[in-house]
Amino acid sequence: MASLLTSAPTKLTVDADGRVSGDFMAEWAEQTAEQELVNRAAAVCRRDLVRRLIVALADRRHAAYSQYAGHWSGPEWNVGTIRADIRTKGGLRFAAGDVVIYKTFSAAWMSRADTTAYSVRGGVDCAISLGDVI
Repeated sequence: MASLLTSAPTKLTVDADGRVSGDFMAEWAEQTAEQELVNRAAAVCRRDLVRRLIVALADRRHAAYSQYAGHWSGPEWNVGTIRADIRTKGGLRFAAGDVVIYKTFSAAWMSRADTTAYSVRGGVDCAISLGDVI
């Protein structure tokens, strides 16, 4: 079986048929604890150190996937705070007060700028409204 997480190889696994198994509550608890660590660090550390902490957590979580190498390390990622809870089909991705890294970008073909934030709580990038982060 292949591990989905490098930090906890026995929690979630995928078999050859693509079935996921493991302790989902333990995984949720670990991600929530990591987000709480980030939120506490933001209260006492400089923003650049908080950014490095979030990037380190993201890099560790996605180390098995080479396409994510360096994904969050660029200067375009800023530190911000989520204004209100944000839920996706996968559940709560951001809680009000969560400290995150985010980037805003636009292209000539886009009608408005788009914002992407990394959810430590969910372990994924999520598209959010620029007004959702301060």
